[in-house]
Amino acid sequence: MTSISVIICCYNSELRIGTTLESLLAQQFKSAVSWEVVLVDNNCADQTVEVARKTWGGYDVPLRVVKESTPGLSAARDAGCRAATGNYILFCDD
Repeated sequence: MTSISVIICCYNSELRIGTTLESLLAQQFKSAVSWEVVLVDNNCADQTVEVARKTWGGYDVPLRVVKESTPGLSAARDAGCRAATGNYILFCDD
């Protein structure tokens, strides 16, 4: 079965992450696809992680939060790739 890891790198994204995750949840697939969301907390100083967990709560698709303390998109993407378990990786902006 095909599996996809959707990586979202976040820095102070609490005002956007809920809408981003709701849009991901609305996706429909024509065939069986296993997928996960890897949210990379890149030194967020707001409630990004809490909003993400609240928005995602109760769904069968795994949401994993990874902390990356080195600032910057490259470091965050690297952390997301290391945590990903899917056959394919998709980066999604918040």
